[in-house]
Amino acid sequence: MNIYILAGGKAPEGLGITYKGEFVFRGRTLAENVRQALAPLGDPKLVGGPAPDLPGSEKLVDVLRSLVQHQPTGPMLLAAADLPFLTTDSAQQFLSEVKPATELAYPAVRTDAFDALYPGFHRTPLRLKEGEFTGGNLFWVQSEALGRLLPMME
Repeated sequence: MNIYILAGGKAPEGLGITYKGEFVFRGRTLAENVRQALAPLGDPKLVGGPAPDLPGSEKLVDVLRSLVQHQPTGPMLLAAADLPFLTTDSAQQFLSEVKPATELAYPAVRTDAFDALYPGFHRTPLRLKEGEFTGGNLFWVQSEALGRLLPMME
């Protein structure tokens, strides 16, 4: 499985950094936290950002298109670069839930559970009939499926 950290997201003005992943939290950048959390699972590649392994873009769909071109087949784990609380265990738990035939998976967390663990951190909620959820900012995707989805995403 190839692992890609999406690090091209621009930081809000006034922080003195260009990319969100450059924000220093608990002594290291957010992107470095994500890289260290995912390193036991493979060799994470930084896509975009200040020192990328692969070139990035400000537009997510352009980044995804370049990843499909870079890796036309097989599974990918995609992670946002600005995940201050990502751990190896949480990534492994997510991956353990992905079934072999899965083409695309995205973790959802109940908003009340997230708020209980991380009070004061804002996340965008989505209301479903089962409750209110927020996303986990990890994606498991088969490259072939992502290639089929790109026209819709554009």
